[in-house]
Amino acid sequence: IVYRPGSQMVLPDTLSLDCLSENTPSEFPEEIAAVADDEQREGLRLVASHATIEMIRAATAVDEQYQLLRRQIAIRWPTKAADVPSDLREFITFADELIETDDGLIFKGQRVLVPQEARAEILRRLHSSHIGANGCIRRAQESDFYPGITADIKAAVATCAVCQTFRDAEQKE
Repeated sequence: IVYRPGSQMVLPDTLSLDCLSENTPSEFPEEIAAVADDEQREGLRLVASHATIEMIRAATAVDEQYQLLRRQIAIRWPTKAADVPSDLREFITFADELIETDDGLIFKGQRVLVPQEARAEILRRLHSSHIGANGCIRRAQESDFYPGITADIKAAVATCAVCQTFRDAEQKE
């Protein structure tokens, strides 16, 4: 690797500053979207059993907020925060990260959005090994998401008798 000043790097600067032309498609081709769906489903299968995925899928069918969110993703988010329905305002800060797969699940990146009805069970599973708040949060960051999941994990660990018993004994030097 040889250092060159930016003024001598004509090609990379040109490419990085190139504006989108009018011929550039504004949406992804269907093939790319299908590959992304497959990757997200495969990632979920790696960390969740078939029964857990089906539990989440069943909970999405009865969750009104989840259905509103699916519709909002389909019609695109408004440019003004005030125009977002009040039931969906908690999602506005990361709305651009939410996508719906063709099987009706919503993902934030590689993490599945857990519907309200399934949150208690997912929280119980995340905390089942009593690995403390940070361990549970790391575990959740692999596969699960919902607004407030970090606070719920911290509250569950703080009220868990097993975690509190071993908390002081497990501190690092």
